[in-house]
Amino acid sequence: PNAKFFILFLHSNGEDIGMCHAFVSRLRDLLEVHVLAVEYPGYGICPGTPSEERLHAAARLGFGFMTQVLGAEPADVILFGRSLGTALALALGAEFRVGGLVLVAPFLSLREAVSQFTGIQLAEVLLEELFCNKDRIKSVEAALGGFRARASRGDMNEPCGASGTFPADR
Repeated sequence: PNAKFFILFLHSNGEDIGMCHAFVSRLRDLLEVHVLAVEYPGYGICPGTPSEERLHAAARLGFGFMTQVLGAEPADVILFGRSLGTALALALGAEFRVGGLVLVAPFLSLREAVSQFTGIQLAEVLLEELFCNKDRIKSVEAALGGFRARASRGDMNEPCGASGTFPADR
């Protein structure tokens, strides 16, 4: 109850907040922070159909709840995104000046992530450019920490080299 900081947790595509409960509970206890996990339309028990716009709207709603209802200052909010959630965290980080941004398993864009499995030519045919993180990160001004998994080399959770503070004018 006396925690100063708030973490807005934005989960990956292959999970819902029920699957994240143990992780966010440990995060809360270890870091002594408030944690709000956002569910996306069409995931878990949340009704609706997922789309890029609806997922971004759900993330903004969670951020608005933290700042407008709970009274958190944006500078006291740390956005924590995992995989798909990194795109939503980056969008919020580009829109609001937050206290920090943690990206676990980030990707440049959905098309580029899929192209690792299909090749770029097929990915360009199959997908429009969605969740374009490579463009969005240029607008983020927050302390940034990131980790990516490199399953092919077996060195999971290797720091991705994108850690640092990113000014908005970059």
